[in-house]
Amino acid sequence: PLDDVSGCYGLALHPITKEMYILYQLNMDDAPNRRLGILDTLTGDISNIGFVGNMTDIAFQNTNLYGISGSYSGHGIYSIDITDGTTSLLLSPSTDNEAGALTNNIYAGKFVYVDEDHYTTINTEDNTEDVDLAFPGFDNECNAITMKNDSIALVSNYNDLYEFNMNTYVLTFVGDYMDNVHAMAFGEF
Repeated sequence: PLDDVSGCYGLALHPITKEMYILYQLNMDDAPNRRLGILDTLTGDISNIGFVGNMTDIAFQNTNLYGISGSYSGHGIYSIDITDGTTSLLLSPSTDNEAGALTNNIYAGKFVYVDEDHYTTINTEDNTEDVDLAFPGFDNECNAITMKNDSIALVSNYNDLYEFNMNTYVLTFVGDYMDNVHAMAFGEF
């Protein structure tokens, strides 16, 4: 039941089935035992798929699901099997920050990883990365990111929400929440 969930760490909408995948943790578990499930956005019920380890975010690129783990657990970008939650390491980012988020910028055809100091494009075809050296970084962490339109992403930093222009790197404060936001996604529209 939803009462047993202690945190949501990632949300990703499957581009074909329109199911909302969730990266979550139960009260009885710790971070290395995070789970992948499907969230019923009308009832809040979660259908568990399986354990995925200490992932900090998830995102789809086409119909492939990817996750990122934090530096506390062997920082890496992983492919995730949506049928059972098994993971396969694709690459270990050259950056070493403990937190970050993934998003698929469908408008620009880029799959990106953003943390407090780095903006990295990930090529999932050959498992390589391109760290943008012009990115000035954020003052704090990037806990969640999702695309709003072709150039603006919504970014959370703990309990603050920002609009992030991915072309100019301008960060504009939108508002704050009472608690930390570790996952964001738009549903089908």
